Amino acid sequence: MNNPAEKQLLLASPRGFCAGVRRAVAIVEEVLQRRPDKPVYVFHEIVHNTKVVQDFTARGVKFVNSIAEIPVGEVVIFSAHGVSEEVENEAGKRSLTVIDATCPLVSALHSEAIKKTAAGEFLVLIGHPEHPETIGTLGRIADRKMSAVAETGEDVKKLNPPPGCRISALTQTTLNNTAIAPVLEELQKRFGNITLSNRRCYATENRQNAVKMIAEQSELVLIIGSKHSSNSRELCKVAQNVGCEAILIDSPDEIPFERLESISTIGLSAGASAPPELVDNTLQILSQKGFSAKIEIGNKIENVTFPLPQTLSEL
Repeated sequence: MNNPAEKQLLLASPRGFCAGVRRAVAIVEEVLQRRPDKPVYVFHEIVHNTKVVQDFTARGVKFVNSIAEIPVGEVVIFSAHGVSEEVENEAGKRSLTVIDATCPLVSALHSEAIKKTAAGEFLVLIGHPEHPETIGTLGRIADRKMSAVAETGEDVKKLNPPPGCRISALTQTTLNNTAIAPVLEELQKRFGNITLSNRRCYATENRQNAVKMIAEQSELVLIIGSKHSSNSRELCKVAQNVGCEAILIDSPDEIPFERLESISTIGLSAGASAPPELVDNTLQILSQKGFSAKIEIGNKIENVTFPLPQTLSEL
């Protein structure tokens, strides 16, 4: 067994909350303050993190998967992942006051998808078909025959665009380039020269780059994030792609303590939807286990902030 004094913790920087997540969480906090003792509804999870959702649920926030679950005239917050036009219309029919917490970078993705298909291009969205961001983006396109989602190269082989259409591609904001590359390669093989707009967001890129750096120097990388968080899962894949074992943990309770006994260097990062207290608690426990020599790796400074929506002032 290694000497505990020699144990190192490589801490990816940046890690945890991104600007879009901070904004979404702040919106829920603001609505709770402005509507004490009144119901607050959120369509889907505000962000994909178990602790964030549990904490808000304990404070009375009601997370719903259908607009029909919300009483007429109430307030609804749309999640950071964005929604389809159909969901917006349903909210209007129920006279709901909408507070939109969609990440502005996802809104930009929506706008580009609308623009490309309106120009007659067949849009291939590279992403996870079941992810709310993907569903919301495709749900913004007026003519559904002009778009499709492709997660793998095999999906590209099944595409059936209208004859003579120009093919363009957009990416989900939380993917890694290793996942994008084979889909793009198959698109180019089948359709020739296509237009690709890589919408992988700044926070995704920064966190993935930092994880790659710590993975190259670690025996094991722990990623703090929920199993249904796309960006957290992608961080695990980044570490694994450089040959390092990576484990996704939802909380410090899931730390594989038996694995730590034979490890002298461990890497740690957190998905963009993982709150800072989870990181702090994990650091404290790892320090108690002998990983007290903390080294920051990456050090990419993020100064991005997004303003809260003006509609909050109407509550």
